Amino acid sequence: MSKKGYGNYVVFPFLVCLLAAAVAVVSLPTSWRWFVLFIPIIVWWRGVLGFKKAAWSQEGGDQFAIRFGSFTKQQVLIPRSKVQWHRSTQTLFQEGKQIATLRVHVASSKSGAVFLLRHAPVTDVHKLSDWLSFSRKQSEL
Repeated sequence: MSKKGYGNYVVFPFLVCLLAAAVAVVSLPTSWRWFVLFIPIIVWWRGVLGFKKAAWSQEGGDQFAIRFGSFTKQQVLIPRSKVQWHRSTQTLFQEGKQIATLRVHVASSKSGAVFLLRHAPVTDVHKLSDWLSFSRKQSEL
């Protein structure tokens, strides 16, 4: 993952949680207000772990891998033939940093599965999206 996504994984959630904790410290009774200060630390730690574990790989072949998680590391290998649809999105905050999110829906079980490649460089998201859009029939020609 690129360092550009660090703010979206760590800094932004930490600042929002810190603001909410400040409001809670002012408004809660004195016996509970100091427990609230542990929440921003946990959010920061979760963000750092999530950023370190986020990755993707597509080395030829007909499948790609996405790794994600914060307290637990999860890795999925997704065959291109099992992808029902995919979508790339980019928020205003991501647009300024040239990062985007790729959502992949996989045909499995009743409800299917959804995997996210969050805050990846926009060039990587477009590259992976183009590879997913390229049909098997075209690759056989």
